[in-house]
Amino acid sequence: IPRGADVISRIVAAEKGFLGELAASIRGAIGSMIAEAAGPGRIRGYVVAGNATMIHLLLAADPSGIRRVPSQPRALAFPPVDASEFGWPGGDRTPVYTVPAAGGWVGGDIVAGAVRAGFSRSPDAMSLYVDLGTNGEIVLGGADFALACACSAGPAFEGGGIRCGMRADRGAVDGASINAETGAVQLSVIGGGRVRGVCGSGLIALTDALFRAGWIDRGGQFTDRVPAGQRVEGKWGTALALSADGKVALWERDLASLIRAKAAVFAGIRSLLGALGPGPHTIDRALVS
Repeated sequence: IPRGADVISRIVAAEKGFLGELAASIRGAIGSMIAEAAGPGRIRGYVVAGNATMIHLLLAADPSGIRRVPSQPRALAFPPVDASEFGWPGGDRTPVYTVPAAGGWVGGDIVAGAVRAGFSRSPDAMSLYVDLGTNGEIVLGGADFALACACSAGPAFEGGGIRCGMRADRGAVDGASINAETGAVQLSVIGGGRVRGVCGSGLIALTDALFRAGWIDRGGQFTDRVPAGQRVEGKWGTALALSADGKVALWERDLASLIRAKAAVFAGIRSLLGALGPGPHTIDRALVS
């Protein structure tokens, strides 16, 4: 994160000579989590799934080609590496496998998701798998085929670019409900305690609750149904107060960012359906991560 909160910034950092530092940071962070999860004598192998950039950085492979147009990763699939090279526990020749990517922006994370979702084990079902993030990755298919694409959704799903947005950490709103009759707003806050901001999950939950209660319209504008005590006006327009002092709030500009991110993902889904050609195409199940 000190070298960039998004993968583009991290690629640029690698190009500026920080590739070794980035690789060491990732390997060290994962090593710490491994130490918490299992004793060294129990590990016989590793499988790592991640987007193409993060896998390149983990392996200290030059990621600069990923951000070119067209995207040109160093490789989509890498051979296994000995865990000792990363400083991870294990016996002699403990392999670290990385899940192959399908493309520069369709990484091993979404490939692993499609495998885990059972695409290949559903001969009669058409599945849609959507991985929400700054880079929205989408897979459509079943046992016979799988089409994939990526879309630049922006950081709204991760709480980025939101006035009071934050990561899913203590104090972040991650869920919400509204009683339209009484005007009561119930917030779920990670860790309890005072509200510090809104993470991506909270943004989605708030938008859903506001729309169902009739407090916002389809364009993300607040309606006159919002109680006066919950309404905030300021230089960013109109907002819904999420804290008692109104300093933490959800603004119409935030909702506009979410709508744009949603539109990007929707365009990706439409593109995949369009690639199937004419005719009605039924999606039997949809999964979102």
